Amino acid sequence: MSQILIDDVATHTTPKLMMQAIDDNFDELYLADITNLTAAVNRANHTGTQTASTISDLDTAITNNASVLANTAKEGNVSTDLSVTNTVSSVTVVSSDGTDAVITEATASAAGVMSSSQVNELTDGRASYTKEWKL
Repeated sequence: MSQILIDDVATHTTPKLMMQAIDDNFDELYLADITNLTAAVNRANHTGTQTASTISDLDTAITNNASVLANTAKEGNVSTDLSVTNTVSSVTVVSSDGTDAVITEATASAAGVMSSSQVNELTDGRASYTKEWKL
């Protein structure tokens, strides 16, 4: 910035010339202030935190956000429809809005559902057991 010396009597001998020098200096200072203000207002130059109560449209932004609304619904009143699908060796609990749960066949070392072959083996064994003990 190149300010004009307004107290130079030899250059500014009339009030008009002195006012022009003041006006020129004012214009340069004004432009410098606008540049500094623009940088200060730019969000990229902000640091620190801001409380939610000072954000005028925060509630509206949250209310209109589908992801936020979906997560809010998950915490509260959720109606989940469950159904069951069976195979010969597993049971699947099907969720209408979540992950399905598959319960596999029980083994000698892990609990689970009884498969159709295990049921047949059990009922066949029980039938032969009762036949042997009949008198």
